[in-house]
Amino acid sequence: VPDPHDRPYAGILLGNFSLLSDIDTSRSVLMLSLGVAGPGAGGEQLQNGFHNLIGQDTVKGWSYQIPNTPAVELLSGRTWRLPIAQPGSLEIDALPSLTAAVGDVRDYVQAGVTVRLVHVLTSDFGAPRLHPGLSG
Repeated sequence: VPDPHDRPYAGILLGNFSLLSDIDTSRSVLMLSLGVAGPGAGGEQLQNGFHNLIGQDTVKGWSYQIPNTPAVELLSGRTWRLPIAQPGSLEIDALPSLTAAVGDVRDYVQAGVTVRLVHVLTSDFGAPRLHPGLSG
């Protein structure tokens, strides 16, 4: 029996639908995530299947997970590209980012910055990331 003061088990499965708008100096993202939290997400099968694969005991708390619940999230974010310097054959830039999301699973605001120092910078916006996270 799980600890009554802890959060219940819950798998979550989301599909993301994104619109991106790039210009030379920034990227804007608008994303809608739709899915399910609960048994329909397959969290129990995924976790216990992996535990079986690596020879570990299965997790017993999944029978206490939340019932199937719709999961919706709307996210908006922007990343700016700011050139800093070109010392010799190197290039340095910064990619500050700001993201906000609201939904029935989570609400959050996050800020971050990536600083790149490379031989030849490309016109991208950094490494792609899974959400929640800064858009790449």
